[in-house]
Amino acid sequence: MRFLTFAGLQLKMDNVYDGEKIAEKIRECPGLEVLEMRGNTLGVDATAPIAEALESQYNLKRALWSDLFTGRFKEEIPRTLKTLCDAMTLSGARLTELDLSDNAIGPMAVPGIKDFLAGEAAFALQTLKLNNCGLGIAGTVSDHMEAFCWFPYNMSILYRPLLIAC
Repeated sequence: MRFLTFAGLQLKMDNVYDGEKIAEKIRECPGLEVLEMRGNTLGVDATAPIAEALESQYNLKRALWSDLFTGRFKEEIPRTLKTLCDAMTLSGARLTELDLSDNAIGPMAVPGIKDFLAGEAAFALQTLKLNNCGLGIAGTVSDHMEAFCWFPYNMSILYRPLLIAC
């Protein structure tokens, strides 16, 4: 299993240059299956090169991105999430785990992942971790998971286990 981790390095990725350093490591790891970026902070501008590198990682199975938005404005997070999720979709990856725990993303970040959850990239999803994300009653997963459950690719949700941790 090809595993790339930046866990706990406390990187503050604010600009394209910062993102390019991560993107370079991603590109150097063909066949990447696990990308762990937990314990860092990712801004909108740094996301573009990382997303571009992810577009070629069709073997990606696990995105471990807990505690990735510390110190970010709540308006940044939906755009950052959407950019990363769109890149995974474009790559043809089929994630089995998406961990966004311990991110104060709140309900306004849900649109950033909703299309991803409704698409082919989430077809094989077995674990979705959203604990300690500040979703609250307005952003509960049940209110925003309708697309995931009805989308034809995800009909197998009825026949396979899916762990949703909120």
